[in-house]
Amino acid sequence: MNAPLTLGFTLECGSVETSTTKMKTKEKPEQSEMALQLLRLLETEPALSQRKLAEKLDVSLGKLNYCLKALIDVGLLKIENFSRNPSKKGYLYLLTPMGFRQKSALTLQFLNRKQREYEALQKEIDELKRDIQKQDASNSNKVYKTLWDVR
Repeated sequence: MNAPLTLGFTLECGSVETSTTKMKTKEKPEQSEMALQLLRLLETEPALSQRKLAEKLDVSLGKLNYCLKALIDVGLLKIENFSRNPSKKGYLYLLTPMGFRQKSALTLQFLNRKQREYEALQKEIDELKRDIQKQDASNSNKVYKTLWDVR
């Protein structure tokens, strides 16, 4: 089985590079999250227009277009024409098998990153609670005047 691809998106979601090795990337979390959000959205709603996709992802139409082209160029998406009605043409953005694998890999990376963030926050919260308990214990013998007592 092939190893999951690793995408290296710049902030503009361009300069896409692929690697079939499991190397650490310098990819920024926001960039892989953008790719993940786009792949997830297109998996469920492949007929959305670029304008609607951009609105749902809260990005500019130009950035979305650039990202779509990058994902198509590396083979994660394919595009097909279809007719919504006789007078309009539209496109379907379909995930390729490689696109589904990459979406799964990005989802796993996202979950791992969020788990690490959660654990770091939990550790910081625990340390702050210990600091407060220590301060309360050391300050219990001291007498404090409140602001209204000073007047």
